[in-house]
Amino acid sequence: MILDSILLAFSELKANKMRSFLTMLGIVIGISAVIAIMTVGDALRSSTMDTLGGLGATKIYYYVIQKDQNDPYDDNNRQNDIRPMRSTDMFNDEIFRDLEDHFGDRVKGISLMMAQSTLNYKDDKRIVLYACNQCGFEESLSEGTMEFTHGRHISKSEFESGAKVIMISDETATAYYGSPEAAIGKPFEGIDSLTNKYDNFTVVGTYKKKSNGALMDMMVYVPTQISLIPLNSLQSIRLGEPLEMSEFTAIAKNADEVEEISKEMEDYLNNVYFSKNDTYKVYAETMTSTLDQINNITNMITLAISAIAAISLLVGGIGVMNIMVVSITERTREIGTRKALGATNKDIRMQFLIEAVVLCLVGSAIGILFGLLGGMAISNVIGFKGHASFSAIAGSVIFSMAFGVFFGYYPANKAAKMNPIDALRYE
Repeated sequence: MILDSILLAFSELKANKMRSFLTMLGIVIGISAVIAIMTVGDALRSSTMDTLGGLGATKIYYYVIQKDQNDPYDDNNRQNDIRPMRSTDMFNDEIFRDLEDHFGDRVKGISLMMAQSTLNYKDDKRIVLYACNQCGFEESLSEGTMEFTHGRHISKSEFESGAKVIMISDETATAYYGSPEAAIGKPFEGIDSLTNKYDNFTVVGTYKKKSNGALMDMMVYVPTQISLIPLNSLQSIRLGEPLEMSEFTAIAKNADEVEEISKEMEDYLNNVYFSKNDTYKVYAETMTSTLDQINNITNMITLAISAIAAISLLVGGIGVMNIMVVSITERTREIGTRKALGATNKDIRMQFLIEAVVLCLVGSAIGILFGLLGGMAISNVIGFKGHASFSAIAGSVIFSMAFGVFFGYYPANKAAKMNPIDALRYE
C-alpha cells in the first residue's frame, strides 16, 4: 500500500511538472541556503581550528591583569580608578630566570617580544621595532606568519650581547635599499620615537609575510612594517633601564601538558610574586581556551544565519500545503471513487501525506545538491577547503519529512473526511 502511494506520488509529480517544480522551489531555496551556509561555516571553523591550533598548540600566554578581571579582555570588571602599574607589578629578568629554573624540564623556553618604539627613516616612512629574545625570534619565524627570505638569522651571541642588528621585511628593504638582497649587511638608520635620537642597526636578514588565506591573515595580523631586534639591545636604547613586561609567552615542550603547565605556572607566579599585590594578579591563557571561544562564536553565527535562511523553508512548506489543497480539489472525484471501492479514511490520508512528503524530499534532494556545490564554491573562493556537512544533510532530510507531514496533514485530513457520495457528484 505504501509503495503504491509512493509510485502514485511520483506519477502526480510527472503529470504536473511545472506546478511541482514551482511548489518545490521554496524548499529547494531554503535547503540549499542552509546547506551552503553550514558547509562554509564548517570549512571556516575547521580551517581556523587547524591553523590557530598549529600556530599556538604549545603556547601559554601570561598577562598581568586587575584582580577583579576574569581575563585580559574583561572590560565589565575593569576598574579605571585604581593605581597604575608599577615596576613591582610587572615581570622582569629575575622572574623569567626563576621560571626557567623551576619549569625548564617541561618548558622549551620563555618567549619575550615587545613593541619598543617606531623608527622614522627615509622619506618620513617608519617601522615598528619589536624587541625579542632568541626564543621569541625563533617562534616568530616558525609559527607560520613570517617566512625568512634573505641573509641570516640573528645569532645567539647577538641576542646575549644586545648587538645593534635588525631583521626587516622585504617591503621595508625594497623601500630603503631597492631590493632585499641589497639590504644585507647595510646600516639601517632613523630617529627613534622613544628617545627622539638618531639610532642605527645593521641589517642581517629579511622576511616576508606568509599568507594563510585572506580571512586567516585578518585574524592573525602581521604588519609588514615590523622589524625584529635583540631584546638586550634595549639596554643601550633605553640607557640601562631594567626589563619590565606585563605579558610573556611560555612554550611547552609537550602539547599534551599545556593546560597542566599553564595552571601550575599561573599559581606559582601568583603565590610567589603576586601574593601581596593589592591590585594585580597573573592570568594564564592557552590556545585551547581561545579555540573554544572561536568555535562557540563560529557555531552561533552559523546557526543564526542558518535560522534566517530556514525561513524560506517555512514559505516553501506553506506552498506545499497550498498546492496539496488545490490537488485535492482537482481530484475530488478520484477520492470519491477510491472510497466507493473500499478505501478507508486512513488510506486516503496516508496517500496524500506521502505525496506531500515525496514533494518535500525531492525538493530537499535538489536543494542539498545545489547547497553543497554552492558552499564548496564559496569556501574555495575565500581560501578554505569546503566539505559536505553531513549533519546539515541529515537535518535537512529530517526537516523535509517533518515539513511534508506537518504541511500535508491538513489537506490529507480534508481529503480523508470527504463524503464519497458528495465527492462522486463533484464537477
